[in-house]
Amino acid sequence: MQGFPSSLVLVGAGKMGAAMLEGWLRAGLSPQAVTVLDPAPSDGVQALSRQHGFALNATHAPERAQAAEVVVLAIKPQMLDQAAASFQSWVGPNTLLVSVLAGKTVANLHARLP
Repeated sequence: MQGFPSSLVLVGAGKMGAAMLEGWLRAGLSPQAVTVLDPAPSDGVQALSRQHGFALNATHAPERAQAAEVVVLAIKPQMLDQAAASFQSWVGPNTLLVSVLAGKTVANLHARLP
């Protein structure tokens, strides 16, 4: 569908991340464009993945990643340092990075990304 990214990586699929993902899928985002990175996805997110067929990488291998068109950070702010290594390789020079991390600045994100 036009207007949606060709590749979207959602980092964190807790309540907020899962709610955004469900809305995007209902609005027409192709499940084939989606990769979800979450070390402990809920049963609901796992069921959503089975239903729609998007990639659910509970144990992401950074060496296999390619830069995504959009990366959405929906993790808890205090998890940024720990999670950064799992999503750095998905962020390239033309990637749109969207953060819903409360209290984290652009400088905080810039310090953890290439």
